[in-house]
Amino acid sequence: MQIVHIHHPYIPEKLTTTPCVLTLGFFDGVHRGHQAVIKRGYTAAKQQHLPLAVMTFNQHPRLVFRKLAYPETTYLSTLSQKEQLLEQLGVAILYVIDFTSAFASLTPATFVEQYIVGLNAQTVVAGFDYTFGNQPAHVIDLATYAHNRFQTLIVSRETDAALKISSSRIRTLFEHGDLQQANQLLGYVYTTTATVLPGSHVASELQVDPASRLPIAGQYNARLKFAGQWYRATITVPRIHTDQRIQLTSSEVPQPIFGETVILAWLNNLDQTEQLPVSSLGAYPTR
Repeated sequence: MQIVHIHHPYIPEKLTTTPCVLTLGFFDGVHRGHQAVIKRGYTAAKQQHLPLAVMTFNQHPRLVFRKLAYPETTYLSTLSQKEQLLEQLGVAILYVIDFTSAFASLTPATFVEQYIVGLNAQTVVAGFDYTFGNQPAHVIDLATYAHNRFQTLIVSRETDAALKISSSRIRTLFEHGDLQQANQLLGYVYTTTATVLPGSHVASELQVDPASRLPIAGQYNARLKFAGQWYRATITVPRIHTDQRIQLTSSEVPQPIFGETVILAWLNNLDQTEQLPVSSLGAYPTR
């Protein structure tokens, strides 16, 4: 997958583009609702014999529009995780736009000219609630600005238990410690990277990637991946935690691994029955 970082304003002559099907969205978590949008784009790209492109942002737009405190500054998927998830879904080109105040001030018409027409989109795919521009305009307004230069495909909401699947719904589940249901809506097991800090072999303190979201304080069934192997573990998220520090207990890890970076797969709260098989660990959605 080709990754192109763009800072506004960009110089068109220095940006090489190719005709594409362009999918729009921030896609935090790349959950099942997002996957439906991207898969619709993948189908359109195959039908039109064009590469599938995605345009996303380096940070959440809310960070520019208003000041946010933890945990609103954390994500369900870091940018690197998002890149991996999108590549698994068949995305060929990923445009990562720096979401700055200057970019946020673009009018809908300018956004379309520079970031849809300018990126050579032949077809634009977006979810039913996507908005753009400083006013903002709704996704259905894209047809007004198209002037026969591109077509628009709008994907309806994806639901679970008759409720919309959304990143905010999944964040609420994190606030209640319901990782089992959160994983159900994500469509894969939630993972984070973490660094093992000095401590005893059985109970270690880890520092989770500062961009990753942690669930509410409690104990969770998990798996730790190190050197290509998965190990059973229990994670404790303390009531007061600084610098994304958590505790991990595992009797299976064969050696001290201080200073190493590991992957943590968060299965469920200890009060819940574990239902996800080990075979699903690290299994991201595919096209």
